[in-house]
Amino acid sequence: MAQANVAQSVSTAMLSKSIDSIEQSGAEVVDLINSADIPPAGVTGHVLNIKA
Repeated sequence: MAQANVAQSVSTAMLSKSIDSIEQSGAEVVDLINSADIPPAGVTGHVLNIKA
């Protein structure tokens, strides 16, 4: 029984650490997106403004 409790505690701690890491990475991505320069209108080839 004690082994099961230890295994569950370790598993829960690892999951919590993984969730924290994912949340931190997501926050960093949001910061990058929010700080990115917006290209001027009419710039060709930009991912969000492609003109054929």
